[in-house]
Amino acid sequence: MAVARKERLNRAEEIRKRRAGETVNNGVQKRQRTQDMAVVRDTPIFVRQGLVGTPVVQRTRTQVKRKVAVPLQNGSEVVIPGLPILHPGWRLVSGFIALTLAALFILIAVTDVFDVSALSINGLQRVNAADIASILNLNGTPAFMLDPQEIQAEIETSFPEFYDINVEIVFPAVVNIHLSERSPVLAWKYDALTLWVDSEGNVFTPRGEVDNLFTVKSSEAPPRIQVQMTDREIQIARELGHLQSDDEILMKDGPVDPQLVRQILELHERRPEITWLSYNPKSGFGWNDEKRDWNIYFGHDLDELDQKLLLYEAIKSYVMDKGIKINTISVAYTQAPFYRLEK
Repeated sequence: MAVARKERLNRAEEIRKRRAGETVNNGVQKRQRTQDMAVVRDTPIFVRQGLVGTPVVQRTRTQVKRKVAVPLQNGSEVVIPGLPILHPGWRLVSGFIALTLAALFILIAVTDVFDVSALSINGLQRVNAADIASILNLNGTPAFMLDPQEIQAEIETSFPEFYDINVEIVFPAVVNIHLSERSPVLAWKYDALTLWVDSEGNVFTPRGEVDNLFTVKSSEAPPRIQVQMTDREIQIARELGHLQSDDEILMKDGPVDPQLVRQILELHERRPEITWLSYNPKSGFGWNDEKRDWNIYFGHDLDELDQKLLLYEAIKSYVMDKGIKINTISVAYTQAPFYRLEK
């Protein structure tokens, strides 16, 4: 037992000595690290370019330049130095915009670069471009103050013979107008005035010349369909004093009934000897047979044209066969046609 106790004591002493040695070593290492850190703090660090770390003095970086390589025919290439890539800030951009606007305002104030001096009109057939220019009166007006929609409305109001109107403002001072012009198929004369009518019944003032236009001679204007006025037409009418109250019926004369236009042309085609038609509010449409000095009336409309032509031919043959002297034939009412004896 004495031997065993002695062995345990020896082992315990070895453990105590080993722990004491580790403590001494740790204290020495800590003191060494502290001294090293002090040396590091006191010693300035210099890092050269290309080494890892943060340099004490940062040098200003030059702007990256874009290089341009131009290939040659022999397969080699020439590298041309480019300009540095700039990155302008918002202050530079806003300053440039301000200078540009100031230069633009000065240019507008002291020059006439933006003033309209002429019109470019495409699609005219008979109407003179000078007539349109005089109505619009755009000469000397700055192009940036023009409204294409207003110009289009002015043309439509002043020149009903135009359609498919398109107005384009091209800066600095060009006004392009593209339009189509209606073709008249009928002339309506009354009170020393003449109106043209196209195949759709649109009525407009004659401009230019049209050959072999069938004519209706009347004591009044052609019968027209009533249509609602546009907002611009209402505004103009009120400015002129033509409309006195908001309660008025805002209607205007529209086109002639297109079916009536077709019937007139059909009658002329089927009876080429009819060189012109007459119209009066009492008897409607008709013509004068100058050879026999007869007045023939077909009524206010030319519906049932086939039947009316048959009745006219039947009465004509009857009175000629009987030798009856007449001066009028009327088939305005197909149920009650008649002829009137000569006085």
